[in-house]
Amino acid sequence: KPILGDLLQHRLGLSEPAFAQLAQTIDVIYHCGAMVDHVRGYQVLKPANVGGTQEVLRLACTHRIKPMHFISTLSVIYPPTYMAGGVVHEDSPAGPVASLPNGYMQSKCVAEHLVQQAGARGLPVATYRLGAITGHSKTSVCNLGDFFYSALRSAVQLGFADDLDTDQTLVPVDHSARVVVALSKLPTARGQVFHINAPQTFMWLELVRLLGAHGYPIQVRSFSECMEILKDAARRTVDLPIIAFLPFLLQKRAGCSSYVLEEYYANVRYDCSGTQRAMKENGIEPLPDPKDCIERYISYLCGHSLLQPELGASLDSQAPTSG
Repeated sequence: KPILGDLLQHRLGLSEPAFAQLAQTIDVIYHCGAMVDHVRGYQVLKPANVGGTQEVLRLACTHRIKPMHFISTLSVIYPPTYMAGGVVHEDSPAGPVASLPNGYMQSKCVAEHLVQQAGARGLPVATYRLGAITGHSKTSVCNLGDFFYSALRSAVQLGFADDLDTDQTLVPVDHSARVVVALSKLPTARGQVFHINAPQTFMWLELVRLLGAHGYPIQVRSFSECMEILKDAARRTVDLPIIAFLPFLLQKRAGCSSYVLEEYYANVRYDCSGTQRAMKENGIEPLPDPKDCIERYISYLCGHSLLQPELGASLDSQAPTSG
């Protein structure tokens, strides 16, 4: 029975009687609502993503205690912190918030800390840090406007890709939902942080090579070269999916010549051994290897004419020289 609410408002926008009835009736909360935006800043996203989480916690604590399962993201982690060991463990704390490169990551980081503080005070909570949610594992239907698909389609359209070779942490949407629900039913879930990503990595340059094998040759350029090409494309109002993310991509710290993301996208692995162990011990089917899904995704995009290699040569020839 859907009940419409608003993460931006006190009591989620519900009247006091409606909020009270909900608090008395429900048995468990899965909080996956958020404003997802990789361009707007923290102050814009804080009301929905931090304030909204506070209101959901209020609901969990009103009248009687209800377990809360919080859907977070692997993006609350700052990868350069873990370069020495190369691994981010499930008990690694979110943040530091000031180092995260956009408002969405920062707001989810703060919200995760709020949930864990509530857990320390006695509320039964569990946190699920999801990888990049991709299309359905069978139909491949997907959100074309998200960052992964925008980057993939733009690389094909341009014939260029950057050289930041990071794990894409791909998780099909149907499997992410299945695993979260199955884990949430375990008595041992309370207080746990689960990394919802496959143990097998799938790297950005693996994707580039695979696209080449499908007839889409893509040149690998430095990140800074690619940014110059994208800036030129934006000036010429080229219809390119990744252009929507330019404010995120082009960030530089004061007094620094390199881009923020050149530092942020450190090549680390997100450990999910605790999640894998809980799944195995309780007969939960493991997440699929991303390599088994990516071929279907590419075929889906090709079949729907969503991969269009047409701009690379003209843009490259007219791109300004960096420096």
